[in-house]
Amino acid sequence: RHDVEDNVHWVGEISQTTGAAGPSGATCIAAVPTNYRPKVNYAAAGSWISSTSVAKGSVVFRVNTDGTVLLLWPSATANGDRFSFNVKVPLGNIA
Repeated sequence: RHDVEDNVHWVGEISQTTGAAGPSGATCIAAVPTNYRPKVNYAAAGSWISSTSVAKGSVVFRVNTDGTVLLLWPSATANGDRFSFNVKVPLGNIA
């Protein structure tokens, strides 16, 4: 959601449902609308837990200027892993 200070708040959880994945990350399939895109690429930390709620580490939640949203992780994931984030992204429209 947008706030009055020119930020977008991203809150949510994404589940790994495609089996195992190697280290690196994933990009969303569709870009977010223009009014949700920051003027510079923005990254923030998120949490990574297994399907049984065991902490596995951190992920990077990133929103790019082209509207793509990425999750980046350091090691292999398993089916059912969950990535959570609560991020306030400054859009950069206010000087």
